[in-house]
Amino acid sequence: MTPSRSKPIGASHLMREMDKDPEVQAARAKLQAEMDIRSAEWRKAELPLAKELQAAGYDVDSAWDLKQNYETYDSALPILVDHLDRDYPDRVREGIDRALSVRKAQKWWPELKRHYIEATLPDAKTGLAQALMRTSTPDTADELVPLIADESNGGSRTLLLSSLKKSRSPETRRFLEDLRSHPTLHQEAKRIVDGKRY
Repeated sequence: MTPSRSKPIGASHLMREMDKDPEVQAARAKLQAEMDIRSAEWRKAELPLAKELQAAGYDVDSAWDLKQNYETYDSALPILVDHLDRDYPDRVREGIDRALSVRKAQKWWPELKRHYIEATLPDAKTGLAQALMRTSTPDTADELVPLIADESNGGSRTLLLSSLKKSRSPETRRFLEDLRSHPTLHQEAKRIVDGKRY
């Protein structure tokens, strides 16, 4: 008699079985409760900003809602910049920073750059890097070189690399090319350099 082979358990079957497990259900419920508490804290912290944005005519509860709900929101930009100096949780700050990652925010470049340098919270740092990337110009691209060279700025520097393409400076171009051998930035630098026509 040939021994029967057990049929391999598929991933979807395994997931269904896990969904029935009381321990898995409890862990998920706990995680969801923690997320709900954090979300409520973020909403409460962001309430002053949300009220100002609403008074300016934007039907939003968060800075995150601006990009999702509005094609342009020029009159909201000064409000967002004003709130950069306020103390917010990291997730709220990231929403403000990302809402400022539009070309019309270019005139606030010095403020964005200062906040990027001073930022210590990881999500805010990433949001500010995106804002700097979107608002950089040929006149400001060279200012990114020391920010990218500063290892303390971590992985957020990857977002800044593409802005170096805007530079007219041969030194900045060489800096970008040299980053192809950087231990952590090499992949993005190589992608940008290989796609760049000088």
